[in-house]
Amino acid sequence: MLKKISKIVLLVMLVTAFSFAGSGSGSLPFLANAANAEAAVLYEEDFSGTTPADWAISSTGSVSGGALHIGDWANYHEQAIYGGETFTGPYSFSADVKASASSGNWNATRMLFNIQDDNNGYELIIGNKNDTAESNVELVKKVNGVDTTIANGVNYPLSKAVTTLQVVVDNGTISVYARQGSTVTTIIDHLSDSTFNAGRIGIGTRSAIVDFDNVRR
Repeated sequence: MLKKISKIVLLVMLVTAFSFAGSGSGSLPFLANAANAEAAVLYEEDFSGTTPADWAISSTGSVSGGALHIGDWANYHEQAIYGGETFTGPYSFSADVKASASSGNWNATRMLFNIQDDNNGYELIIGNKNDTAESNVELVKKVNGVDTTIANGVNYPLSKAVTTLQVVVDNGTISVYARQGSTVTTIIDHLSDSTFNAGRIGIGTRSAIVDFDNVRR
């Protein structure tokens, strides 16, 4: 009897773990939770309608087909900023991205977080080139309009498939995770930086064309 109960408990644990990890289509609620973050999704935008409320979107951005399309090969910085709420840590910020392949990592996808204003905040930049031989990840901190790279050197091919990117801000550290299919990759692991502990979130491009969906906080 004890063996039977143990098997049932183990099966329940495996099913729960599999459900959290996710499979097939759709996006994960969280790839990795901040240690003290709420389990529930507090904000979500799936761009299923027209232009959503409280989003400031660059001129090349448009909502159609259940996604936000941002960018142009000729435009350096295009973005969409959610201004409806200021988030404070610890928190998780994620989005599904589909990046058009490019010949170089200068063309990139951007995740912006703890934005204070146009001149202050953090920015994750991931190049869209598929070649893993070339470093394509950069985490930038902007203070009074001056950009400083605080982490880079990771190779992560972005444009092979729809990718869930996630930034976790947790008690003075920043981590970045990515999922393609069922594979979750740690891109940045608990980088210490607490210059900005709260702010707005946003998504964007750098001389690239990217589709965004399922933005979650």
